[in-house]
Amino acid sequence: MKKDPKKILIVRNDHIGDFVLTTSVFRELKKKYPKSKIILITSKSNLALAEKNKNIDEIWELEIPQYKLGTIWRYLKTAWRIRKEKFDVGIDFRGSLLISSLLLWLGGVKKRIGKCDNYHNNKLNFLVSLFQTDPVITNYYTNKRHITKENLYIVNKGLGTDIKKNWPEICFDLQDKKEVEEFLNKNNLKEYICIFPLTDAPSKQWPLENFEELLKWLRDCKEDILLIGTKNHLSELEKLTKINKRCKIITGFNLRKLAILFNKSKFVLAHDGGPFHIAWASGARTIELVRNFPPELAAGKFCALGKTDIIWSNSNDIRDIKISRVKEVMKKYLAHFL
Repeated sequence: MKKDPKKILIVRNDHIGDFVLTTSVFRELKKKYPKSKIILITSKSNLALAEKNKNIDEIWELEIPQYKLGTIWRYLKTAWRIRKEKFDVGIDFRGSLLISSLLLWLGGVKKRIGKCDNYHNNKLNFLVSLFQTDPVITNYYTNKRHITKENLYIVNKGLGTDIKKNWPEICFDLQDKKEVEEFLNKNNLKEYICIFPLTDAPSKQWPLENFEELLKWLRDCKEDILLIGTKNHLSELEKLTKINKRCKIITGFNLRKLAILFNKSKFVLAHDGGPFHIAWASGARTIELVRNFPPELAAGKFCALGKTDIIWSNSNDIRDIKISRVKEVMKKYLAHFL
């Protein structure tokens, strides 16, 4: 752009993992345009990750795009709010018809940047591009860029920048650090591992009986085991704690505090998903259980960066991952085997 934009709108109102993988954009845009006001539209699940980020000047909450009457009505109301703000730039990383049309175009954003090849339908992709002033063809399903680099690619193509630093950023404050330290001291936690045994996506769920066997195997290890999940997982987590007395359940931490907790752990074992991306982005050593599907994941687009061991299934079925393979990777980081 010839002139620095006064107001930039970023729309990232989808899942936790998608949000984490976009966080470098906030940091790098604020470096590039320090006087610009950056407003983020995000979903409720991401608020804890966004609210301490000093690179974001204002946060608006809006649900994930869905073709429902109530959703469309809320998008129309948000478009009116956007129009009143008079944004210079708006970015749709999802490449969504609802976002590009109802929010950016109807919202009167001057420069509308967005991915325009998100759908497996060329006619629909073309329709999305009509609402964008700067549609970006990413070759999403065939290129080999990691998604963190692809997000920057969209920004660079739309704004004519050359941003390269793609490492995600989990922002927290001193109060978050204090509360985590108090938790660790209260529970006398010095050496521990974190395990996410449950996921809400059935296709990603490694069998619970496999986690039960792992916990039995870990009885002789000196590390404490933090079983992490949501309140909806509490009953299953309680059953697992009966297998190993060194287990402790965590369900009440916000996502920022989880990042701090992960960073201090020996490793984090989890399925592919939001919490796992928070773990590796925080700098923690991670072990990922993942099925060999979909193609963009198998090609590495959404794989973790940094200190990560990825354990793939040999097929589209995550149940094909053998317990012996997981044990072999874990042995490298457990004091009992060092």
